Amino acid sequence: MELLLLFGLMLVLIFFGMPVVFSIGLSAFVVILLLGNIPLSIIPSLLISELNSFTFVAIPLFILAGELLNEGSLTDKIVSFSKALVGSVRGGLAHVNVVASMLFGGISGSTTADTAAIGPVLIPSMVKSGYHRDFSVSLTVTSSTIGGIIPPSIMMIILGALTGQSIGQLFLGGIIPGIIIGAGLLITSYLICIKRDYKEKEPFSWPKVKETGKKAIWATLVPLAIILGITTGTTTASEAGVLAVVLSLFIGVFIYKEINSFAKLKKVCVNTALTSSMVMLLLAFSTLFAEVLFRLRFQEQVSAFLQSLTTDPFLIILLLVLFIFIIGMFIDTVVILMLFSLPFMQIAVDFGFDPIHFGLIMIMTSFISALTPPVGVLLFLGCAIGEISVMKVLRIHSVFIATLFIVVLLVVIFPGLVTFLPHNFMD
Repeated sequence: MELLLLFGLMLVLIFFGMPVVFSIGLSAFVVILLLGNIPLSIIPSLLISELNSFTFVAIPLFILAGELLNEGSLTDKIVSFSKALVGSVRGGLAHVNVVASMLFGGISGSTTADTAAIGPVLIPSMVKSGYHRDFSVSLTVTSSTIGGIIPPSIMMIILGALTGQSIGQLFLGGIIPGIIIGAGLLITSYLICIKRDYKEKEPFSWPKVKETGKKAIWATLVPLAIILGITTGTTTASEAGVLAVVLSLFIGVFIYKEINSFAKLKKVCVNTALTSSMVMLLLAFSTLFAEVLFRLRFQEQVSAFLQSLTTDPFLIILLLVLFIFIIGMFIDTVVILMLFSLPFMQIAVDFGFDPIHFGLIMIMTSFISALTPPVGVLLFLGCAIGEISVMKVLRIHSVFIATLFIVVLLVVIFPGLVTFLPHNFMD
């Protein structure tokens, strides 16, 4: 009964327009009052305790590094390089969109940052070149999910800190699935270009590839340094974050020479503070909600319910994926990880699944939810940038969503797609 009240109240508050972070906190507080077995005096310490983690220091640092590179006109350089690489294929700008997201996502580690940076550049360009607006928006927001899969990834840092999994192994585990997502979206967009008769492309030029590549390659040093530092054990995630900031500042000031005034640096710091504060606030209130779930023995109830339906491990994971997808339609990815990563991870491990494998499945599924109504942060952001209603995008959007689900299914069926790199290079 209490679990039903907890989730029901949260969803009702979200439906009536209350910000997700406060909906989570208020619903948890109401159930705490009803339970009566949690002293109200410990609520402040619960809100702060989860944030008292050295690993979480990496989050604002990675956000700052991404902001510094973006202020250094990184997006334009990545788009130019992507255009030189794949712009000669039929539907050139569509493929540029996907490749740019793969490159940018590996630098920012954030799906929202990917959409916000690449959307304003490529969506108008695609529309101007004859692509339908719904296709341009849907492809942009869908490809931005790669930013949370290809390392470094802020969500992997959060998951690793919450569950005790190696962040370096999570990073390595995301490389192959991220590439497969990119390949799947390239194939899907190419087929749509044929069906809709998009013929836009430009001649391939190897000198152009080298010219644009020289400008874009500096930014790739940042994720490379992060991944090598963490996976080799040279740095922790937080120390890698410091390294990323130093490198990004050096590139922005001395290489790209775009960060050339105090005003720009101030803008970067303000944007970082705003984004970081939203993430940290979500983490804090989610801790309170997670405590209530623990007190209500949520993990045991879910495990018992799933086993009453089936004992097949494959079906159990599919049911968990379905649950994550449905609840993710209403709440943010950060919140999903805070609330359900520990209980669901334990259920998955009990049924014989590798924790790194299931962690990637959970992150990938929650990102798909961020592309769907009624909350769908990425979808609504893309539609706002593309100046089109959500309803007009949904038909073509379902095709790209299906592509992502196929990739998730492949990852579920073939664990080696995730576990090969971490278990062979970090064990």
